[in-house]
Amino acid sequence: MKQTEFLRKFDQTKSVFKWYYVNNQLVGIGLRGGVRGKAVNPITAVAYVTSNQYYQPTNDGTVEAANWLGLTESLTTALMNAGSNRGHAQIIRGKLLKKVFN
Repeated sequence: MKQTEFLRKFDQTKSVFKWYYVNNQLVGIGLRGGVRGKAVNPITAVAYVTSNQYYQPTNDGTVEAANWLGLTESLTTALMNAGSNRGHAQIIRGKLLKKVFN
């Protein structure tokens, strides 16, 4: 899965998760269903919306979700390091924030 497809799928998470911007990171909290009250990050949220399977928002869970989604290694790295103020991570964070808060 490439960046444009990931961002398109990320749009679908807004009906399932309430997003917050905390410490330079996007954190989603489930609103309904099996994820109600559970925390997610953008990768695990897209995996849940796509597969209806919950992945823990830990490093291992996020990598497992990214592998399941077929994300490229560079996109996975940028999304996992979205709190960074460098390069691709900063660009991805900006696009995610724009989708969530606009």
